Amino acid sequence: MQAQRIDAPLFKLAASQPGAKPILLITPKLASIPDGAIFFLEYPWQRSSGGSAAQYVQPNTAQGTIAVWILVKDFDKACKDMERIGFHSGRLLKFDVLGARGREFDIGDGRILLLEPNSPGKPAGNFSGERGDGVMGVTLRVGDLGKAKTLIEENTHRKLLSYDGIYGKSFLVPAEVANGVWIEMVQK
Repeated sequence: MQAQRIDAPLFKLAASQPGAKPILLITPKLASIPDGAIFFLEYPWQRSSGGSAAQYVQPNTAQGTIAVWILVKDFDKACKDMERIGFHSGRLLKFDVLGARGREFDIGDGRILLLEPNSPGKPAGNFSGERGDGVMGVTLRVGDLGKAKTLIEENTHRKLLSYDGIYGKSFLVPAEVANGVWIEMVQK
């Protein structure tokens, strides 16, 4: 980031135990990406205890994050900023259910999806009107889409429609029932 002349402050977060090394946090300052939407953490190396960690099973069968969606004001400039910090540009996508177009950026096992609203009155346009820009939502991989959908419908008392999304058969949990963040669930 220094070679690209990107201001990227480094913070040392408090260590979890006395005498332990701190976690390092880097937050690049980019004109077209909302502050804090992109950050890097470096955890101190720890020796494995040799055993395998117990795996927590989510009742909604969630297994991991596929993508984080960031709504931006200037899509083309934001895409260039992502490339400046080393992310490789991927597919250009239409996210019809949100009323947005987007571009994927691969980040190891997941993706960042930059979004730009393109349909007034749909979720991306409404988010932009209410909040401007920022992290809008996430796509989660689930083990059983039907089970996840039933559980969320029962707990929210809402009927959620399934659709063919950009990552496969999906359903969308509206932000108003998910603490302000849209959640797309996909079975892959």
